[in-house]
Amino acid sequence: DVEFDTAPALRDLADRDHRYTIEAEVRDASRRTITGQGDVKVTRQQFYAFAETKNGWYQPQEDAFVDVRTLTADNVPVATQGKDTVYRIRYEGSDQAVEKEEEVKSWDAETDDDGRLSFKYPIPSEGQYRIAYLTHDDWKQEVQANTVFWVNGPKFDGRLYRFNDLEIIADKRPYKPGDTAHLLINTEEDNDRVLFSDDVSQDILRTYRFIDLPQRSTVIDVPITDGQMPNFFVEATLVRNGQV
Repeated sequence: DVEFDTAPALRDLADRDHRYTIEAEVRDASRRTITGQGDVKVTRQQFYAFAETKNGWYQPQEDAFVDVRTLTADNVPVATQGKDTVYRIRYEGSDQAVEKEEEVKSWDAETDDDGRLSFKYPIPSEGQYRIAYLTHDDWKQEVQANTVFWVNGPKFDGRLYRFNDLEIIADKRPYKPGDTAHLLINTEEDNDRVLFSDDVSQDILRTYRFIDLPQRSTVIDVPITDGQMPNFFVEATLVRNGQV
């Protein structure tokens, strides 16, 4: 049996989880050296919660399908009692510097013996939303899962929100021939011009076009054909302030 003290980790690095690796080296009668190794995880909370939406982004009046998992650090499911809350995210100030959240709806929920919870939420209108699942473990620690998603529609004005420098968000994870991929393109500033291609192979743009984004956000439709199986790549490039 091997004992080791985790007090220094609590004292010096209490804001993170830890993994300890134990290595053993033995020598047998024929003087061969045999080694073995194992890990021990030391965590700040008893289990963790994860949440994700089925789609990358939504349109108003659609149902957002949400999956929640509660698992230990060793991926063992945990049944929990908690609460689901939907928040609408807003930004204030001339440069959207102030972020505020407004609670839209809240209800009691639980994950089953497999640590799973699935539900749908009807989206009322355009904007940015956060769905959170909050519970507590036996160590009295708060455990929370969050997923943030966009809702884009006719009334969506990207100038009212904050985005990354440049991002492409697909509306679904898989597609099949005959579908249309609706790609949400967002940029950080107004009046950007983006070089876009929906057929990229080894850094070569087989097709390309320029797209103007006066309001920081737009949706590009890409029809899916048999030739795009089993996968295909899209790419957007933006030049701003001398940087690509």
